[in-house]
Order: sequence, then C-alpha cells, then structure tokens
Amino acid sequence: SLMTLKPREARMGWGEFHAGQSIAGRPLTLGKQVYADGIGTHAPGEVVYDRKPEWKRFVAVLGIDESQRGQHQSSLAGKVVAEDAAGTPTTLAASPILRFGQREAWHFDVALPGDGVRLRLVIDDGGDGDKSDHADWVNAGFRRE
Repeated sequence: SLMTLKPREARMGWGEFHAGQSIAGRPLTLGKQVYADGIGTHAPGEVVYDRKPEWKRFVAVLGIDESQRGQHQSSLAGKVVAEDAAGTPTTLAASPILRFGQREAWHFDVALPGDGVRLRLVIDDGGDGDKSDHADWVNAGFRRE
C-alpha cells in the first residue's frame, strides 16, 4: 500500500500531500464510497516512489475527491510513469480527463518494467486550470505478481 511508503518526493499544486486522507485532510471519498487506503493529491502535482525490484505491478483507482462535487469545476487526469536508473521516463498508463457527471474514476493495473527504479504518479489539471482538482489515488500500491 502507498500508505505504508514514504515518497521520495511529493509536489502539489495546492495543499500538502496526505497519506490516508484527501489533500484537504478529509476522508478519501470517491462518489459515495469512503476509502481507508490511499493518498490525496492535487493538480498539477506528482508523487514519486522508489521501486523495489520485487514489485511487478502498480494498481490504483484514481478519482476526484467527492468533497469538490459542489464546486462544478474539477477536472484532472493522471499518469503512471516509470523512470530508469538514468532518469529516462516512460509513461506506462494514462487516464482520460476525469470530471464529475462524466467519467469520475479510472482504474490502473500496470506492469512495471524490469529496469524501472522509480514510479511517478502524475496529476494534471485537465487543461482548464487547477481549481478544485483534488485527486485521490485509492486502494493504491504495488503487487509482487
């Protein structure tokens, strides 16, 4: 679980990175579902983790935190990017733009390359500025199979 790992770095467009809470320090909530496991971020931003060689896959659900639904302005997209020892990035997967009332969550289940030493979870603002772009990565972590 990402909640048990200390990121190498975490940069957010607003607020401070939280493990186990939304970027606003509230419970991680996608739709009507509250999650105990995950991290809260904000666009534009990224969280970087050092990868252990035994980790073979990254899994997560990315969504807009429910606390922002009433603002009617949230949009964001996420990418999972591997980085090799030389620092060369490779995008492994990307979500479409997420918006309330449209696609609100995206499931990631990504094979990690053997030469990947770091994993970057990148959030962007969906192209319309970063207002209310509270991104939750829930049930997120690494698998050994």
